[in-house]
Amino acid sequence: MLLLGAGVALSAVFLMSQGGTVQPSSGWPWPPARQNVVHVFERGNAAGYGTPLPPIPGGGTLAVYTVPLDRWLTIVQAEGGVPFMVWSEQFGGVLTEKGASESIGSTRLIASPGRNAELGWVFRPGSTVVLKNTSSSPESPVYYAFIGYETRN
Repeated sequence: MLLLGAGVALSAVFLMSQGGTVQPSSGWPWPPARQNVVHVFERGNAAGYGTPLPPIPGGGTLAVYTVPLDRWLTIVQAEGGVPFMVWSEQFGGVLTEKGASESIGSTRLIASPGRNAELGWVFRPGSTVVLKNTSSSPESPVYYAFIGYETRN
């Protein structure tokens, strides 16, 4: 009986020692390496100073970032300074709306940090991240910003 108890205890110690950090099945580590992080911020005329950003015509777009040809971009947090703006992807002549950022307090998030933060809006290699003005009249964004990461195929 003592031998059986010792065997169970040794088995439990062995199994516990096999624990560790579980990596996603796709083989890339989380969080992404610093060199893969993309942070775009354009202050414009935020807080009443700086150079105003150009107005975006009604239904028009403003190019914010071009994704490298050998990378995918995932945006996990985005902000825009005008309620009429929608984050979109321009690719091959087609505009695909990704969505508007959602306010949580003073931060606008796509995915909550610590809870599936690797999920977000995905942009294809060679595509352009744009802000689309959904208003029928010209609007100038006060500022815009996003943070995300790039991955290779």
